[in-house]
Amino acid sequence: PNPARDQIFINTGDYARMNGYQLKIINQLGSVVFETNVEEPLYEVNLSTWTGEGLYFVQVIDSGGKITDIRKIILH
Repeated sequence: PNPARDQIFINTGDYARMNGYQLKIINQLGSVVFETNVEEPLYEVNLSTWTGEGLYFVQVIDSGGKITDIRKIILH
């Protein structure tokens, strides 16, 4: 759900085609709050330990380091 409160799910789709890709979630200040290599079709991210409400950005980064997609998350 977006806006989110305690968790989000990130569906990577055909993750087998995303060899070497990364997921990053970045806050408004540019700090990385979540980072993982794409190795699964679905990620559940626990937000209960995050302290700041507001806007976050989910970045999909390819094996060459290029950002291929950006999505927004609003945390309440």
